[in-house]
Formats: sequence, structure tokens, C-alpha cells
Amino acid sequence: DDPFFTEIAGGIVRSALAENLMVQVSHSGRDPEQELQEITTLVVQDVDGIIIAGSGYVDPAQEAGAKEVLRAYQQRGGRVAVIGRHHLGVDAVLPDNVAVGALAGQHLVGLGHRDVLVASGSDQLTTIHDRLTGICSAFQEVGIKPTVLQEAFSLSGGARIASRIGELDVRPTAILALSDLMAIGVLQELRRQGLRVPDDISVMGIDDITVAQSLAPALTTVAVPLNEMGEIAFSMVRKPSAARPRRRVLPAQLVVRESTSGVKQN
Repeated sequence: DDPFFTEIAGGIVRSALAENLMVQVSHSGRDPEQELQEITTLVVQDVDGIIIAGSGYVDPAQEAGAKEVLRAYQQRGGRVAVIGRHHLGVDAVLPDNVAVGALAGQHLVGLGHRDVLVASGSDQLTTIHDRLTGICSAFQEVGIKPTVLQEAFSLSGGARIASRIGELDVRPTAILALSDLMAIGVLQELRRQGLRVPDDISVMGIDDITVAQSLAPALTTVAVPLNEMGEIAFSMVRKPSAARPRRRVLPAQLVVRESTSGVKQN
């Protein structure tokens, strides 16, 4: 239900079809207990490989059960790769989320924005934690700290955060959402309030899901190579295990479109 995962899955499925393999997709809703249950089910089904996509947790204890099940699965010959996870001790494809956040923050700083609202998911997720670290570092360079509001890491979460801008002491000149999906929710809510983007307020996302370029206005974002991450993760589970887990960190790219502009001087 999130284009971020749809595009990753697309890369995996295309790679699997090329080898006449079938892909089964499960959705845990970022619930560690549900994820553990689904991993255990896949292991019992004796699948050839397991790919886990999506943010892990800052606290490794929340993933300890999954780590143990996957360790036993690998000892029996199963292959595992993860996308965007840190603590499972397996082959990993990782976007450089600290750099991703820094690129986003530097873009808004460069446009003169100093009153920035960050629409964030839970900072207990490693993806959020790392992106916030990069964003805050960019603003620290000009001696300011953005306002951060947390909601569900979803479209509706972005909309709820945008609905709260009237509660702030100063209306932000820009909203930086930590995913494009949250940014779409922000755009919807700002449109409901009658605010124009970017004339009244700039909006920026992260991920560059396909629909981002088709929005009105087209969304400025930081592109994470979603399809490529899926393809690389698939190639990892098709290789024999290595003595140490492989790690592949992929760079990101700023994509400037219509939803951000410079701060207007009074």
C-alpha cells in the first residue's frame, strides 16, 4: 500500500521472472511481531530465499527474534538479504539515509528557508533516525533547528502534520516530509487549506516514487534507487553466502521540481 515498496518489489519480481522463479509478497505493516510471524511462515514453507525491505528499529532488541530465526534458516542453507536494515546480520542493500537527509536540508537552506517543518515518522525507525540526522546537520550549519512533528509514516500522517501548521508560533516557509508518500498527504492538506505550493509554502519529499513527477506541482525530492535496490537484493540471495555479510550502500540524488522555491523577501 506504499509506492516505495511497490517499486522495490518491482525490481525483485522482474529479476525473479528472468530466472523463472516465483515471488511471494508479505506485508507486516512495520509491526515487529507480525514481521516475525511472516518470516517464520516463510521459513516453514522452505522458500529458497527471503528479502526483507523497509526500515528496521533503532533498538536492536525489537528485531532479535527475527534475527535468530533467520540465523537458523541460513545455517540450513537458506539465503537472506535486506533492504534498508542494519541489525539482522545478513547481506544488506542500504540507501545512505544520512546523506539523503543532508541533501534535502541543504536544498532548502540554499533557497533561504529558515522556518522549516519536518513531517516525520517515528524516530524509533532507523530510516527516520538517519534522515533526521542528515537534515539537522544541514540546518546546524546555518545555526538553526527545524521543527519536527511525528505521525504515522504514511500519506494520512503527512496530512495530519500539515493540518497542525496553524498551531505553530511561526508558519513554516517549507515543509520537508521524510517520504514522498507523506509529502503527498501534505500537499493534499495544504490544498484543502487554500495554500499554494510553492507560492505560499514549499514542499519537499524523499524517495522519488514514480508518481512524484506527475503531481501538480511536481514534487521536489531526493531520489533513492528503489528498483535497483530490489534488483541488487535479489542478486544477493542468488549468490552463495559469504564469510561476512555483504553491504552495498547506494548514493542518492537531489531532484528539483516545481514544489520548492526561494523564500520571498518582504
